[in-house]
Amino acid sequence: MLARFVVGSHMRHHPNMTLEERVALNDQLAERGVPRSGSYADIQPLDQVDPSYRSTWLKRWTSAFRPQFREQQPRSMEAELLKKYILYAKDRIHPKLNQMDQDKVAAAYADLRRESMVTGSLPITVRHIESVIRLSEAHARLHLREFVNDDDVNMALRVMLESFVSTQKFSVMKSMRQTFSRFLSYRRDNQELLLFLLKQLVQDRLAFERVRHAGSQEWRIEVTEREFSELAKQINISSVRAFLQSDLFKSHHFVYDASRKVIVHTV
Repeated sequence: MLARFVVGSHMRHHPNMTLEERVALNDQLAERGVPRSGSYADIQPLDQVDPSYRSTWLKRWTSAFRPQFREQQPRSMEAELLKKYILYAKDRIHPKLNQMDQDKVAAAYADLRRESMVTGSLPITVRHIESVIRLSEAHARLHLREFVNDDDVNMALRVMLESFVSTQKFSVMKSMRQTFSRFLSYRRDNQELLLFLLKQLVQDRLAFERVRHAGSQEWRIEVTEREFSELAKQINISSVRAFLQSDLFKSHHFVYDASRKVIVHTV
């Protein structure tokens, strides 16, 4: 498209180019991979040539520019640049907490403490709140912000809760995930959430199978679609069909057996 715009615009607005100017233009384009014309004198404004020839000509020229478009696609950050970014953030950025939503942190702490007492799980301590504050600062520093905002606090709560909940017994873990789903699902798309839930189901099933069949080297874990769907509905995801057909699902070595409506994972 860039080639079409540049060439068409240039020829349209410069219909009286001299032969020497057209030769120079042709040489410049040849350096970029566009084949030379058989005769320089044949280079005519696009609105004066046969439409079928114009279409073929533009396709040929556009194809020469496409590799350059691919090269301009966003690339991953190089390791050396990432190191410099981290060093700069640690040295220059010192986020302040005076704009932090302290009430949200206090409410989350109270809910966690109450839930841990009710379920008899591992106790929540003041150190967990200190961790939330430090994580909030780190997230703000990552984005080169001078103040900690709601986004930083929400991400810190999510990270802390994921760590805390994953250390609980299975029965407690399931209850806590449902109770604190509003924090655990922050800034996650549905496919990431479903992958996380599915992995948890597989891990729970795998732990059970290892107790039943100690010594086995390979495990074939099956989860029914119905069980997975019911779990997904608890976090307000109504359908899992799109996820079962997604590249994310397949890339983590899950297989969906449509005839039996089960998800299979071999460990």
